[in-house]
Amino acid sequence: MNDSGITAPGTGLGSNCLYNIPSVKMYGVEVEAAINLEKRFRGLISYSYQGFDAKESPFQQGWSYYLPLVYPKHKIKAIGRVRCWEDGWLQIDARFISARHSQKGPRLGSYALLNLGFEQKFRFWQQELTLTAFGNNLTGTKYQEIQGYYMPRQTFGVTIGTKF
Repeated sequence: MNDSGITAPGTGLGSNCLYNIPSVKMYGVEVEAAINLEKRFRGLISYSYQGFDAKESPFQQGWSYYLPLVYPKHKIKAIGRVRCWEDGWLQIDARFISARHSQKGPRLGSYALLNLGFEQKFRFWQQELTLTAFGNNLTGTKYQEIQGYYMPRQTFGVTIGTKF
């Protein structure tokens, strides 16, 4: 398992090291429920928890860290998809990610996101096409998935796709 290590950044000249934690216990739970009323509604809700216990290692320094610390302990996801009319679906999803440590620097804060999308399938010249419009992070939450790199606030887009 590559997540049960202590990383030591070294001098920054390509000398990063990964030491095995002498004794680590990783544990967690994941629960997911889904419903599919094919003609009208599809939904999913999930929760996951991840934790670990580790014994101290002689390799620990002030600048080292445990890899399992960079993963959030709690994640919640809810997705709903409602059929508006023939081959037209409205989708909404909400996500929550708990605070977690970063490899260097301060902890990354918890955040919640709200996304909305619409999908319409249709035929054009004997070809099935899918038109999708979406808005992500509608609440404009300022968050980082990777320390030092803020994710965009609201993002909007339109795509068109086909099957061959």
